[in-house]
Amino acid sequence: MNNSKEIYEALAQVGYKLALKDGNPLPGTKPILINEDGDVLTLGTLTPQVSGTTKYHKLSVTENGKNKTLPMHKVVMETFVGTPANWIESNGSNGLLPGITKKDWAATPEKVKDSVKSMLGANGVQIDHRIPISKDASANAYKLSNLQYMFSSDNNKKGGK
Repeated sequence: MNNSKEIYEALAQVGYKLALKDGNPLPGTKPILINEDGDVLTLGTLTPQVSGTTKYHKLSVTENGKNKTLPMHKVVMETFVGTPANWIESNGSNGLLPGITKKDWAATPEKVKDSVKSMLGANGVQIDHRIPISKDASANAYKLSNLQYMFSSDNNKKGGK
């Protein structure tokens, strides 16, 4: 489409951004855009799917010729907040990592920081729904305003509250 750039700029003005996974645009033949409310667009509207026993909304995309299903809350968070590793980087220096001060974090070699972010991001950070899915499984559950990264230990303590 010749007007793609203008369309993306117009959509950005009303809150849409290119959807990301692992810091890169979602795979597939058409770009996918998403807003803070979890509304998803391609050149038309892509309707989230609910599959399996969980009530999580999911997006289906094609990557390298294979279909993949991505949880909607992860797409919203990575698009508007960044990856779990980004969250650790931006918050880790503020003393969120137990026992680590700003001074300690600043003195930590970048290679070690990268390893910590990678390990914790993959295993130690979860997306918390401020209002749990068990209490509200509507589209509101996937709005950025209802989502936050949280260390897994804190999210597990919180449970479905």
